[in-house]
This record gives sequence, C-alpha cells and structure tokens, in this order.
Amino acid sequence: MRVSPVSGRDGAVIGVWGCFRAVTEQEQAALAEMRSQQALRSVIDNTVAAISIRDRDFRFLFTNRSYLERFGLDPDEAIVGRLDTEVLGLDVITRLRVGDHQVLGGEPAIQQESVIIGGRERTLLSQRFPITDEHGQVSAIGCVSTDITDSLRSGDDARERAEWQDRIGRAIDEGRLLVYAQPIIDVSTGALWGEELLVRMLGEDGSGDVIQPGDFLPQAERYGVMPTIDHFMLSRAMELAHGGRRISVNVAPPSIRTPALADAIIAHLATDPAAAANLTFEITETAALASAGAARYFAACLAHLGSGLALDDFGTGYGSFTELRSLRLTSLKIDLSFVRNLAASTEDQSIVQLIIQMAKTFGLSTTAEGVEDAHALSILRELGVDRAQGYLIGAPAPVVP
Repeated sequence: MRVSPVSGRDGAVIGVWGCFRAVTEQEQAALAEMRSQQALRSVIDNTVAAISIRDRDFRFLFTNRSYLERFGLDPDEAIVGRLDTEVLGLDVITRLRVGDHQVLGGEPAIQQESVIIGGRERTLLSQRFPITDEHGQVSAIGCVSTDITDSLRSGDDARERAEWQDRIGRAIDEGRLLVYAQPIIDVSTGALWGEELLVRMLGEDGSGDVIQPGDFLPQAERYGVMPTIDHFMLSRAMELAHGGRRISVNVAPPSIRTPALADAIIAHLATDPAAAANLTFEITETAALASAGAARYFAACLAHLGSGLALDDFGTGYGSFTELRSLRLTSLKIDLSFVRNLAASTEDQSIVQLIIQMAKTFGLSTTAEGVEDAHALSILRELGVDRAQGYLIGAPAPVVP
C-alpha cells in the first residue's frame, strides 16, 4: 500500500498510523473470511444432508462427513481425487449415472432412490446440479442427498389415517357397520344371562360379504379411529340396555383416554339409570394398565352409576391383580386360550381354578370365553365358573331388535 508523503513529525506519525490501520483492516477482513469459511465447513460437515462434488471425469473433489457415513465409507478414508467407481458400489454408480449426464449437459436433476444403510432400506432425495467455471462451462457435478424415509412414512401414515377415518365414517353413514351379539349363559342354570355386542362391517363392493373384526380393527386402532367405532357401539348398547336387555360392550384403550367420549358415556348413563344397571363395560388388562389414571376415573364413575366393569381376556396381560384392584371391577372374563383345550389340559384347568378362586376372594363373578364343547362346559361348571359364552352356546349373530 502507498502512503502519501507528509511533512513534519506529526505528519510522519499520521502517515505511519494510516498504514498500520489499513494493514489491520486487511488482516481483520482476512480473519473474518477465514472464520466464515471455518463456520461454513463446520455446517457442511455437521449437516445431515450428504454433500459431494465430482468433476467431469466423476472424480471426487469434495465430500462431507454425512456423505461418507451415508454410503458406509470410513470417515477417515481419503476419497478426494479418486474416481467414484473406485469408492462406490455398482448399484450406486448405476443410479448416479442416470442424473450425471443430464447435469453435465447443464440441467439439474432430482432423483428419489432407495439405498441400504446399516442393513436397512432408506429413501434418499438427491438433487444434482451443474457447477460452472469462470467461462460458464460445466466443470463439476454437485449433489445434495437428504434422507426422506421418515417424512415419507409420516405422510403415508397421515394418508392412511384419513382414509380409515373416511372409510369408517362412510360405513356408519351407509349402514355397513354392523352390531352383532353373542349370548352369555348362567352356567349353573343354562339360562340366558345377557349378550356381548361385537362389531362387524359389510364390504363396500355390495357383495354382502361380512368383514371380520380382525381385518379392520387393528388398522382402526393404529390410525386413531377406535373412538368413532366405540361411540357407535356404545350408543347401540345403551339403546338395547334401555329396552331391558343385559348388555356387555367393549371399550378400546383410546376411547378410555378420550375425555370427551368417556364424559359423554357417563353423562348419558346418569340420565338413564335403567340402562346403566343393564350395562357392563369390558376393558382389557393391557388397556387398564396402560391408561391407569383414565381407567380408574372411568371405573369410579361406572360404579357410582351402577354399571358393571369386566376385565376382558384376563390372564394374558403382564400386570398383577393388585394393580387392578383400584378399578372397582365387578367381573373377570377368563381368556379363551385357557378354555379351548380345557378338557385335555390339566394345566389349563388349574389356571382356571386359580382365577375363579381369586375372583371369589374379591367378590367378583367370572365368565369363561371360547366355550366350544360340552365337556369343557361341564368342567367349568364343576370348577364354579358363573357364566360362559362361545360357539357351543351361540355364535355371534346380527342383533335382533
């Protein structure tokens, strides 16, 4: 840098200071640029996007850490200066070339591709773009790849949720969501004690084929549609109970956790004591433990209103009965897995006997599910089971008004 000549001592000092200040500003600018470059490099290295630059011969000029990790390469391995064919697998190279030639022609390319990362298939969105030199000629290929697996899955889940909500809603509107009932008998007398309501659905094709619950309830629960189904079933249960029929109806875990639905049930029962007395609500052991607070509130309200609360599929969960005592249960339903082979299995007989004894200790009644032969029913009678249901007694059938 040139400094204009000055005269006198003060002028000389001013001239020297001007030179010093100019150099310092240059150094500061250089330091700021260096820091910016370091910050940029840190961002590039730590971003989850995989970034690479290759020249026209497909030789690596740059990669960030995410790129190396994404394609299973050693982060300490020096791949700059090497051909991509020396570093990447043939399947990756085949996909790359599809967009490479387009980019070398001056056009950007976007590809969605599947790769195996850590033994799992992932979906990448790769955006390739031309990098030009000072003459405007394409000298290199830049690429930024983003893992979109989780966002695609979230989008798929959202679409599935909307589809199932629409499907169940249309089934209700079109009268294709059906209410079936299975009889429950008093084991000691053989007389009809009550009915359990079960849901079925007619297909949309008009064939009249009935879709079994195992073919739509798991999806309905997964996509948050169970409160809609429960609301429909509970409304029908209350109508039947109001007419004097003793009805058992299932309540799914999401419905117990839905305050609006639980409060609506309780409010309706409060206005119809006759229906409340004829209703037993069934919840699973797993649901009771997973939503303990909500289940206790629901159970307390039912007890106050005079409705029953049965623990369904008892014996298949992982909680102790001590944890369940606060639910103010009125009955236990013995899971069909202990009943179907009862005649041939002394082990199952022992388990059923233990359940019956425990229920009697706490003042609860018992219902055996899945009773399919007379011998099993006879054993249940000897063991002291109060009630039974199953195909021997009656198959689920459409509710008769």
